[in-house]
Parts: sequence; structure tokens; C-alpha cells
Amino acid sequence: IVSAVKDNPLSFAEEYLLQREGDKIIDGLKLLIVNHQAEKGIIAVSKSDRPVVADLKRLAEDCDSIDLFFIEDFYPAADQAILIYEITGQPVSRVAPAAISGSLVYDLQTVIDIYEAVTAEEPVTRRLLTCTGEVAFPSLVLGHLGVSFREVIELCGGATTGEYVILSGAPARGAIITDIDTPVTKSTTTITVLPADHELVKERSQTIGAQIRKSKSVCNQCSFCTELCPVYLLGGKLYPHLIMRQIAHGLAEPEELILGALLCSECGICEVFACPHKLSPRAVNVEIKERLKQEARPESLLSSQISGQIQPCSNRNYRKLPFDRLANLFSVGPYAESPKMELLETSPGQVELLFQEMSAAGVLPGVKTGEEIAEGSMVAETKMSKGAALHTSIGGKITFLDKERVIIRR
Repeated sequence: IVSAVKDNPLSFAEEYLLQREGDKIIDGLKLLIVNHQAEKGIIAVSKSDRPVVADLKRLAEDCDSIDLFFIEDFYPAADQAILIYEITGQPVSRVAPAAISGSLVYDLQTVIDIYEAVTAEEPVTRRLLTCTGEVAFPSLVLGHLGVSFREVIELCGGATTGEYVILSGAPARGAIITDIDTPVTKSTTTITVLPADHELVKERSQTIGAQIRKSKSVCNQCSFCTELCPVYLLGGKLYPHLIMRQIAHGLAEPEELILGALLCSECGICEVFACPHKLSPRAVNVEIKERLKQEARPESLLSSQISGQIQPCSNRNYRKLPFDRLANLFSVGPYAESPKMELLETSPGQVELLFQEMSAAGVLPGVKTGEEIAEGSMVAETKMSKGAALHTSIGGKITFLDKERVIIRR
């Protein structure tokens, strides 16, 4: 399954790729079908994008092994387990959806990257992203990996507000960035300039301690967070209202209830749509995940989350959140207007490439400080057998190198 389903109301890269890169999408999917010995390849597209996929639809019709599948415009339809269920009708746990269902999900950009790597031996050195928010000219930007957020914002005419921060990624799962020299990475999808006093920034600035104290005080166990949770509605053993009740007694027991937090997709529906008091079960679940990670819990504990038959709730179809409401719920409605589809491209004099995305097992740098390298050269590879190497997006001299990053200057 190639997912072109809308997940971020601030991102318009998928729409651009669907309109202009149909050949690469189809040919990339063909490569994946052969590699995985798959029976079928499916391109999942939001119904509202039907007008922009005419060429892609024509190309798919010429290929017996590929179909287009149009998904209702609801959130979070792009979640892997939800996407698999919508297409195949098979309910699967979020713990291991691919292994259980026999369906693999790739995002649109990755399929294009695979096509270019196989057919032209081109490494990934650019990232198509949307720069929006309080900027002069909201735009689609083809950014060099390692270029700073500052340069992307300046390319779009600069910030139009005073003190500001940056939302990197989708409103629900994205990070609030205060360092505008943060570099673009392979996972950067949107750069949204927000006033420092924006409502979303205030909400995200609350500490987990403040969230827990507020929850202890006002949570009335209405259970709306559970009744509207997409994971619960799909049959997952996640009960946010019970986890919120458990806060008063600690976040360790009962184990099966607390382990349900591992299923949380962090979609944010509970905090912006379900809860009448604007509490954040999402933030509590994130805290539980971090604690479980630090405790190095064995994988066998996850078995309780995938045991038994998964049965979606009978009223699930009536509790889907329409996608077009998402931006306003997160207070970013004014920034969700489609930018001009004229593509801007960065031209940095220096890039900072981070190793953090490559592998938790560490990386093997393939360069030295002071070395001159050409654009596209590999600068590091993962220690694991699976994983992508990191390549420079510009040619130049390596001016800094440590365990976390490499800086290259033209």
C-alpha cells in the first residue's frame, strides 16, 4: 500500500507529487511488488484529492497489478492499522500491523525515493516540504537535507510576526522548535511559523507534571476520550479514560491497562476534540511510553496487546473526525490554505546532517574532518544490516564531525 492519504492539514507535498510524479509512483510501486512478491499494489488517496489524480488513475488502469483506492476524508485515516482496515477489511493491532495483515505501507515520498535510487542510483539529498504559517509567501520548498529552518523561512519571504517559534510536522505529533537553525532532515514535512504566544504553543509548553495535576483535579470520567479514540474504535485495548483515572494511583499498575498506552497513535483527538476540559490523555500516554522505554520492558509484554480477536466497534463509522475540521481544532486553520504550487529550492552554503535518524544502534562515519567531498557522497552508514546511509546534499569541505552530526561547507 502506498499512502497518499491526508494526515497533516498543513502539508501539501502529497498533492504536488500526485499531480506531477505519477510515472515515478507507479514504477516505484512496481519495483516494490516484485521485491516483496506481493499479489497487489494499492495507492491509497483521499477522496478530496480525486480531481488531482487523473493522470495517476490512467497510469494505474494500464497496470493489472495496481489499483487506486479512495479513502474517506477523516482523521487519522493515514494511520497504518486504520489504513489497512479501510482497504482490506481486516482489523489489525497497531503493535505489528504489517506482520499480522500481510500488508506493507509505504509513504508516497519513500516510493519515489526508492524508484530514483534503483533506476538512477540517486541518493536522498532533498526533502519536499511545506513552509507556512506567519511567513510572507507560504510555499512548497525542495529543501537540501541539512539546510537550516532559518534559510527555508527566508526563502519564503521571512517571518511576518515578532517573536516566533516553529512547529515542525503535523499539529498533533509535531515538535515545537525554538532554535531556527535546526536542520531539515528526511522526516521534515512542514515548517510552520507560529507566534510565540499561539494557543498551540501554550498547550505544548505545559509540563507533564502540570498535565497530571490538572487531570487529577478535573477529569470526571466521562469516557469521551475512549469513545472517540481511533485505536479503541478499531478494537485496540486502549482505554484513555481509565489511564487518566489511574493517574491518582501511579502509572505502573495494572500492567495490562498501562501497556495499552503503547498503542496510542498520538493523534490528539482526545485532547482537542473529545475532552470537554481539554485534558491530554495523549501527553500522559507519551509519558508512559517514555517510562516503559527507560525500563527496557521485554517485547513479550506486548503480547497482551495483540492476543485475541480484534473486533472494531459497531458505531465506529459514526465517530470518525472529518479531516476538514482538524486545522481549526488545533488552532491552525488560517495556515491550512493551499500555497502556490510553484516550487522553491534552497541553495545553502552550509548543511548540517544529523545522524539521529539513521539507527538507534549507531552509525559508522565514512568521512573525516577537513576532507573535500562531492554532492551525493555517502558521509555515514548504519551499523545494522537494514537502514539507509546518509549522503551529503552539497559538495564541499567537512568542517565539523562528531557522533551526532557532520557539517559541510561549500
